[in-house]
Amino acid sequence: MTSRLLMTQTIESVGRLGAGIAHEINTPSQYISDNTSFLSVSFQQFARFFAATRNLRLHAATVPELAADAAALAEVEQAVGLEYLIGEIPCAIEQTLQGLGQIKRIVTSLKEFSHPVGREEFSFPWAAHGGSQPPPPRGGQWKNWVTFVKNAD
Repeated sequence: MTSRLLMTQTIESVGRLGAGIAHEINTPSQYISDNTSFLSVSFQQFARFFAATRNLRLHAATVPELAADAAALAEVEQAVGLEYLIGEIPCAIEQTLQGLGQIKRIVTSLKEFSHPVGREEFSFPWAAHGGSQPPPPRGGQWKNWVTFVKNAD
């Protein structure tokens, strides 16, 4: 009975810890996600502006009075790598959003673990071998520390 109570208290503690971690990760990642989505939409507008500027520069290059200014603008475009940036920034934003999606899935899993619904079964591999204290998880070994099986019957 005492070991069952200890197991229940341990499970509750792990659940509270998981909920706290999920909250601490979720809040800043929501800000990052919202801001990254804003940057994605905003960059599309900048790309339209850059395309219009490039067309104006190409036209200005044909006007003798503006040819020197058009050439200077072309040099700046080349120096900053405008073509490269226009192609790569959307990819970087998309990869950031994909990474944030992975964080969201992890947070959701932690929340589900912390607030399970239905019939759940927990097992601690270290307890099966008579251990009274769990070994501290190291590196990627945390996944071997506790097993959570959710049965939806």
